Amino acid sequence: MRTIPDSYNEKISEMLTLPIAYRNSSYVWGNPIATQIVRLPAEEQANYLFAIFERGFELEAQDQRPMYLLGALVGEILKTQLPLSEEDFTNLLQAISNMKLEGFGYSLGNLLVDNQIGQFDLKPPLTPVWRQRIGELRQLLSPNYSPSYSGADWSVAPRMQKLAELLGGLEEGVGERGDDWVDAASTDLKAMNAEQRALWVELLSHARNSKDSKPKEKWLNRADELITPIGHDELLAHLQKWLPLFGKDDGWWFADREDSNDAPFKGLVWMASRIQDPAIIRALGAALRGSVKSRGRAGVRSQKVCNAILWVLSSRDEVEAVAAIAAAKRVVKHGAILKTIEKALTEIATRLQVAPDELEELSIPDFGLENGGWKRDFDGNNLEVSFSTGKAIWNWTSKDGKALKSAPASVKTAFGDELKELKTQASEVEKVLITIKDRLDLAVRDEKVWPLEAWQERYLLHSLASLVATRVIWEWSADGNNWSGFVPQLDSPTIPNGAQIRLWHPIFHSVEIVLQWRQRLEDNAIQQPWKQAHREIYRLTDAERTTETYSNRFAAHILKQHQFNALCTARGWKNQLRLMVDDSYKPATKYWPRYGMRVEFWIEGSGDNYGEDTNETGTYWRLVTDQVRFYPQDAPENHAHASGGGYAANYRNQPVTALRLEEIPPLIFSETMRDVDLFVGVSSIGNDPTWQDGGPQGHFRDYWERYGFGELEESAKSRADTLSRLIPRLKIRDKARIEGRFLHVKGQVRDYKIHLGSGNILMEPNDQYLCIVPKSGGDSELLLPFEGDRTLTLIISKAFLLAEDDKIKDQTILSQIRRE
Repeated sequence: MRTIPDSYNEKISEMLTLPIAYRNSSYVWGNPIATQIVRLPAEEQANYLFAIFERGFELEAQDQRPMYLLGALVGEILKTQLPLSEEDFTNLLQAISNMKLEGFGYSLGNLLVDNQIGQFDLKPPLTPVWRQRIGELRQLLSPNYSPSYSGADWSVAPRMQKLAELLGGLEEGVGERGDDWVDAASTDLKAMNAEQRALWVELLSHARNSKDSKPKEKWLNRADELITPIGHDELLAHLQKWLPLFGKDDGWWFADREDSNDAPFKGLVWMASRIQDPAIIRALGAALRGSVKSRGRAGVRSQKVCNAILWVLSSRDEVEAVAAIAAAKRVVKHGAILKTIEKALTEIATRLQVAPDELEELSIPDFGLENGGWKRDFDGNNLEVSFSTGKAIWNWTSKDGKALKSAPASVKTAFGDELKELKTQASEVEKVLITIKDRLDLAVRDEKVWPLEAWQERYLLHSLASLVATRVIWEWSADGNNWSGFVPQLDSPTIPNGAQIRLWHPIFHSVEIVLQWRQRLEDNAIQQPWKQAHREIYRLTDAERTTETYSNRFAAHILKQHQFNALCTARGWKNQLRLMVDDSYKPATKYWPRYGMRVEFWIEGSGDNYGEDTNETGTYWRLVTDQVRFYPQDAPENHAHASGGGYAANYRNQPVTALRLEEIPPLIFSETMRDVDLFVGVSSIGNDPTWQDGGPQGHFRDYWERYGFGELEESAKSRADTLSRLIPRLKIRDKARIEGRFLHVKGQVRDYKIHLGSGNILMEPNDQYLCIVPKSGGDSELLLPFEGDRTLTLIISKAFLLAEDDKIKDQTILSQIRRE
């Protein structure tokens, strides 16, 4: 910011002491000092403008009118072209982008376009600095322009177009530059001769005409006519290059690109339906994942493109098509998109005459894996790619048999395209493995049973799925009553034909049996793909027996709403982001259809200060948790106001009494509470070291301290048990011990206590807080008994670091350790 004399700040302060009157519904014209300011010369107005931003808009008074007076005054000043340097413009744009007053950000952005950028005489191509500035300004306006958003401010459109032209404008026949797929297509078209380019420009022009939800027969017939002179092989080659780039732009996303760029891309997706080669599926899958990337208020990158891809993939019978849809389903966090994906999978299942829940199992691709990986020869240099750990491990051997850290330069030069394709395929394998792990993790609580033959085909003998399935405890039964457990990597039981297979769950077994399985897996260095043998068990507490119909076990926590919402989607719960509006919301809900039940987790928005407790769209940053209740599945749903006030049935319905907790099957109760523990354990602000000060005005300091160092929930107790078994195998075993809620670590300089729930650290002897962002490291041979517990990994990482605190070089950490 430019240096502003104190007299300007003093005048602003004086202005705010005057009564805020109205004239023609304007804050400015009802205040004599504000009126005087907007009639000053432009240079003087500019100084007042920066004085306002220097002082900020955060006032302590409950009356928010002074803040709106300042915002309105900024708007009036920006109606005049001000003498701004390039640095002034950058600072001004940043200040406006950070404004938390509803509606002011984009409206002031409009004024920057109308009255301020013209003085810089900008013309494309812009310098990198100006490209950054104009991109930020265009992004500021984007949330208020979208053809699919009914509340859009259509006056933004011409300004967006002006900024688009400054950023480079349209590439003839393709779209607007700056979008990766457009840039790639533009480069390819420029390399063509005039005749080829003309064919592609005509094809892209037809692709742009894609406004319908699905292509009509007439559209497809015309597409076939345009594809024929180009050739299906040529079309495939270019789509394989362009389609995966969708959503992988340079960090910018602009709503008005829906017409210029997304429309022709959608048409190209429709044209991909005319390609029979299965190779197109992988490109479509990558584009699908790009299309469902979250874009905040605008939803996802492009729901229209997503729908187009689903239309193409759902018409194909290859297992890779279903796998591509399933991979996208795993990353989707948008409720409406998730429903669309599930609908597409159901349609495929109906066409293939299989149950929807079996479709994904039947459609797991094998990617040509043999013995858990690939072997390739590159002119005598051998490559082995193994996926035994769930991640691609690349091992190179030279012609003379020497191990190499990476591919030889000669191989990279001669086989560059083949290596690139192999890396792309390896990434696909990793994504499918995650999907398989997630599916089985959810299936363990559904008590799903497989016929032996189906289980063998889909899991045990499947070259990809077996990498997950062989590390899992299964049970088999010949009569459906007596079950015997086994781990395929360790056991080869004789199972009779017609037997049934299911996943083992610890809740049905004694503590002794569970501990035996844990010990056996650890002794054989088998890392389970998720918590199974070490799975937390949640049983009714005396407090829950007293309340009878609800649990307060996870009440009164402060959660980060967006992280909580993403976890709900991942664990199969229905939830809606809360906004600070006059509206009601259903609780977060989980259905157990097999048992005819639903679960409600009561939550409400935290805070009442718009712009501080919400983001710019009015979405609450944080939630407060309340009760967990169980109801019959079809019972009327409860609702609560966004800001709280309690849940109740809709006024049209009679209130329904929740089910008694003692009536809930132990498996359902335990798995429900495990999900809720996960929601709290991952998304609580108590896990975030940056919240040590308690957040805005310190409101949450007590909660942060209570959660960060308080009593342990079941997930943390399980973590303590795991650590107690791991410590004797660690090189820091003589410096670490578990006592109560903490892992105690003896360093060379100080002693430390790491909380087993949050991972937060206290330094002894006076329990000073130590903030650490841990680096990866620790015992290279340490194998955790299961994947997925990030907090356990962080605790171990911190323990290794602190055990040798005399070797720490990070000054941020050292300054805390040395502080007495």
